[in-house]
Amino acid sequence: MDDLLKLGVVCLDNQYYGIKLEALASVFRAARITPIPNQSPQLLGILNIHGDIYSVIDIRQLLGLMHKKLNSKDYLILIQQFSKSFIIIVDWMVKIIEFYESELMPFEGLSNQYIKGVLKKENHLILVLDIESLFATNDNLLLQSSTKAKGIVV
Repeated sequence: MDDLLKLGVVCLDNQYYGIKLEALASVFRAARITPIPNQSPQLLGILNIHGDIYSVIDIRQLLGLMHKKLNSKDYLILIQQFSKSFIIIVDWMVKIIEFYESELMPFEGLSNQYIKGVLKKENHLILVLDIESLFATNDNLLLQSSTKAKGIVV
């Protein structure tokens, strides 16, 4: 039996991306991000939400898109899985969709470790993000950040 799955669909540069719904913890309007000096360009900084500190990663750079300055119309997406979490910035949150796992096609575009596959829904192509790869990158960025902060060269 084919599993019915749900995705939160977001938009970046007029392209739709899907995030598995169980990993999408919260959606917020843009807020001020505290930069961390001397860090990887993929780590935009940190954000305090209700006393919890989250890293903000530049999903655009990871996907090969042009960097864009944060503006008040952007959305912050809190991605959470198990006890790990991070934030990405998107242009807007589109909607939530359901699909069958068999509808997910392989991604045959440029090689990108962060794309799990492609869905075609309502005449739109939705690139489904590989959340596990994003978590691995976030962990690596935080490890680099903590070693730089202690003056340790990796």
